[in-house]
Formats: sequence, C-alpha cells, structure tokens
Amino acid sequence: GALRRPANCGGGMARFEAEVSDPQLYGGSSMSYLLTLHTDLAAFSEMGQEAGPGLRRLEVRRRYSQFEKLYKRLLEVPGCPSLPALPGKKLFGSNSAATTEERRAFFEALMRVVGQSAALRESQFLLAFLNDVAVPKYEELKPELHEKCKEVFGVPEDDWKLKSEKRTGKVWFRKLDGTSEGSDLWMVRSEVVVPVNSDDFAKVYYDLDMWKQWTGDFSFRQLDMLEDGSQCMHVTYKTPVIDDRDTVYYSCKWAGMPLDESAKGCTYTSATSVLHPLAPKVKGVVRAHVFLSVTTVEPAGPDGSSTRFRTYTHADPKGNVPSAVVNQMAGQGISELLAVADFMCKYIARK
Repeated sequence: GALRRPANCGGGMARFEAEVSDPQLYGGSSMSYLLTLHTDLAAFSEMGQEAGPGLRRLEVRRRYSQFEKLYKRLLEVPGCPSLPALPGKKLFGSNSAATTEERRAFFEALMRVVGQSAALRESQFLLAFLNDVAVPKYEELKPELHEKCKEVFGVPEDDWKLKSEKRTGKVWFRKLDGTSEGSDLWMVRSEVVVPVNSDDFAKVYYDLDMWKQWTGDFSFRQLDMLEDGSQCMHVTYKTPVIDDRDTVYYSCKWAGMPLDESAKGCTYTSATSVLHPLAPKVKGVVRAHVFLSVTTVEPAGPDGSSTRFRTYTHADPKGNVPSAVVNQMAGQGISELLAVADFMCKYIARK
C-alpha cells in the first residue's frame, strides 16, 4: 500500500510512516517482506539512510516469524494499545498469494498501531526488530576472499610453527603482525593425508549433511545461494562448558589452488563472517567471528591416489575467552582432523 499519513504522536507531529511490500521467497522456503519506514524520531537517528532534514529511511526484510516475535513482545509493553489479530500459522499453503497478502496487510496494520503509540515506538523490542542489517555485497566479497587466499598461500614456510603431529595429521600456527582486530589470535593451519581419491573425498566433504559424522552438534541453515555456487550460511554449534556459539559466513568454492588455478583435481573453499538480516543474534548464544577460513582438497602420494586435505583458520570464538586460551586450544584440532580422515576411509571404502 501507499505510505501512511504521519501519525500524531502527541506533543506535536512526529513522523512514523510504514509500508510493507514486495514479498519474496528468501533463504530457501521462507517468505520475507520489505518493511520501509520513514521517521524523524530521535531513537532512529543512527539507523538507515538520510531521507531529508532530520528524516531517516529504513528498509529491512523480515519474515512472519520475526513479526510474530515482535507482536508478542509488544503485548508485554506497559500501555500497549489494542493490536490487530495475528494471522495464524499454516502447516500448508503459507506461501500462497492469499496468505501472503493477508500477512502483508497485517504487518502494515501492526506498524500503523506502533506509529500511533509512544510506548511501542520507543520500546527496545521495536529497535531490536528494526536493527538495520543489509544483505552482504557478495559481488565485492568474492574477489576480496580470493585475494586473501592467495596472501595466505604466499606466506613463507618458515613463518609456520609446528604445534602438534599425529599419524598423517599436522597442525601449525602463525603469529600475525599488526594491531588490527584478531591480530593477537594465531592463524592455524592443519593438514592430513588420506588414502582415498581426491574426487571422492571432495564429493563427501562438500556435502554439509555429512559433517555431523565428524563434528559435534552442528546445525546449518542456508540464507542465500548465489548463481555462482557461493552461499551465505548460519551455523550454530553446541559447546561443552562454555556458551553455545553461532556464526554467519559467506563462502566461495574454486577449482585449482589459490596460487595455481590450473592445478588438476584440486578444489578450495574460503569463508569469512558477514552480517545478514535473516540471522540476528540469539540470546544465550555467542556470535563467533571468522576472519578467514580456507580449505583445500588436492591429490597426494606418488601416484596421486591419496588426498591432501588442508585447512587455514583465523577466528575469534568471542565471549570473553582470553586470546592465550584460544591459542593454546589451537593444537587440539588435530583430533577432529583425524576424525575426518578416518570417516572418509570407512565411508568411501563402503561405497
């Protein structure tokens, strides 16, 4: 619908004009809606983009579940006026044209009531809901990631210090120069040679459903899949003793190796943390940050019948874990590395 007339918020006119439009399938099967807000309220002065003297324009995409959560939160606000009835959830047909329009109209009606209530407009729940996170600029991220891969592979071998070694697995670390964020955390490199064909290894490794076979309690959610095969993922993992962690990352996959695009039978992937509107922070879960992750799969052995699997990771688990502790834990990754190798041997042999 058209932008609403400014709501009279008492004590003079304040602008809070909301429009809900452009329903789109987003992140797989969820329908998302574009909420466009024009306001001159001080609480929003740092959000969105300038749209005139003292006026801000916010555009965010939100799903039914996010509007539903906001709706329930607003009911808890003291002085909350009567809200329009929440359309019920549907097991089937939730993306039908009729349901989509019913929900769009409800979301717009809800925002109209919010605009007319000072208590709701000023609530922390609305600010959290509108926290303005744009979809990442993937077209800029991809070449940046590619360059970072090449930089890592260009590091002299002497800069890597061997931390642990077991069977065919090895883990190294490298101290980083500078004072930028994360420079106090080591970059960790690991490598294992597995006696299976590299094409077979790659097929299994790049199937995320298989990861639960060698990792802990992980869950993956795809947020965006791009035409070139790169994707944005939200991953949550249960951790013993400390708080659970999650991260949102963008990853790309290339043929060849970072310093040799023509390398036969080789593939590599790279990932980095991003912000995404469909993955807000979750209470009780610490958002970890991946500065850079690179994995490579390449033929190994005298006749090329084995696989050399390498990982390079520079990440911060966040949540007040001291850098020294993070660095000391770096060598423990060798057990997971060998778990991958063992699983590949058994699984591929069975096939």
